[in-house]
Amino acid sequence: MTRGVNKEYIFNDKFQRDMILKIIEEKMQEEPFKVVAYCVMGNHLHLIIHTDKQTLIEVMKKKYYR
Repeated sequence: MTRGVNKEYIFNDKFQRDMILKIIEEKMQEEPFKVVAYCVMGNHLHLIIHTDKQTLIEVMKKKYYR
């Protein structure tokens, strides 16, 4: 789960929600993982991912730290 600081809204509109989904799709092309399920809400998102070759922490580091 990713959450905004102090539970503040980080996905205020459709554009921002679409943008995070686009970023996830781009990362899926770069790294070997599959999104099993997701839910984007105003102040956080949930991702269930599957990876065969790397540990979850390795995938998340590459995904969220640019």
